[in-house]
Amino acid sequence: KNMTLPSPRHELIKVESVRVRNGKIRDTSNMRRKQTRKLGYSYAVTYKDPQTGETQEPVAMSVSSIGRKRPRIAVKEIQEYLDGETSSVKMRESSGFDWRGLLCIIFGIFSLLFCALLGQFNDPKPKPKKRSVTRKRSS
Repeated sequence: KNMTLPSPRHELIKVESVRVRNGKIRDTSNMRRKQTRKLGYSYAVTYKDPQTGETQEPVAMSVSSIGRKRPRIAVKEIQEYLDGETSSVKMRESSGFDWRGLLCIIFGIFSLLFCALLGQFNDPKPKPKKRSVTRKRSS
């Protein structure tokens, strides 16, 4: 999902690390530790709408978990931009292949080939056909 946020510094209000689940930001203040373990890590940007000037809800920059380190680095870089320490910032988030999914596909292909190979050598032996014995008629 491509999303472009306003770049003027005065329109950005704050940036924060957030916890996400199913693409939505979750509040972890009244959650138990077991519940928070299920949540992913991301970061969110809060900005002012250029037309109305109203503060918008925080926008999660990634709908899936991007680990702990990437949100921390992104928050630091955007905060430096907001504080005027850097003149520009460019953040880009994308989700590529999941290594677990790729591993499952490869495992599935190997198991399919293995079953086909074993199936070739495990054919049931054909039962011998009983011959019909013709008796000679006594005349």
